[in-house]
Amino acid sequence: MIPLKSLGDTFIFSKTDQKKITLHADLSLPQKQNLVWKAANLFFKKTRLTPSHSIQIQKKIPLGAGLGGGSSNAATTLLALNKLYGSPLSFQVLKKLALQLGSDVPFFLYNKPAYVGGRGEKIKPLKLPLKEWFLVLNPGFPISTPWAYDQWDKANRANSLTKKRGDVKNYTFFLKKGPWKNDFEKVIFTAYPQLEEAKQDLMRLGASMAGLSGSGPSLYGIFEKKSLAQKAAKYFDKQNWLVWVTQGRS
Repeated sequence: MIPLKSLGDTFIFSKTDQKKITLHADLSLPQKQNLVWKAANLFFKKTRLTPSHSIQIQKKIPLGAGLGGGSSNAATTLLALNKLYGSPLSFQVLKKLALQLGSDVPFFLYNKPAYVGGRGEKIKPLKLPLKEWFLVLNPGFPISTPWAYDQWDKANRANSLTKKRGDVKNYTFFLKKGPWKNDFEKVIFTAYPQLEEAKQDLMRLGASMAGLSGSGPSLYGIFEKKSLAQKAAKYFDKQNWLVWVTQGRS
């Protein structure tokens, strides 16, 4: 039995006597290049408050995994600092700051499923009855997002699959076997064929849907039964993949 594990990072915000933002995290990037530091810096600039916080991050989301770890961390930082200082900024202002940090950062301000359009600024929250079981896989190595976008641009033939918004609202895409396609798969699977093999294994092991998460290298599989998700997780765990099993929530 593979235990259910959290895939969320933990933040600790501490007030300090120093008039600056101090970031504590086991990361290779210089502090001022980290999205969390950038988010905090944007908040203090916008509010004109004096920065005096230490931010400690306990990472669980792998770096360069295609799981939105950096973007969700940035959104969390904006929300947390705004709450700590008595909500000086409206949600709409926070959303504008988030967009400055990255196109997918505003989505993580909502903490719920959403239909996203434009450059990431058009967000329509959705209520989906997610009862299925999700298996998230990570092979243990990162993929650079800029590199992935560069490869996609060079390929210039992604064969995009456009889903009608109604399909998302009506939840029908979860009930069909394998209808989704991630445009990144064409270029990522070419460079990393083991990821395509893993997707095929997920479908073979009973997933109703499977695919690349973001620009990879993580993958996901959606299972109707917990037992099937656990069986697939055990299969990949034996191959030294990082695995997480969780149940969807609306």
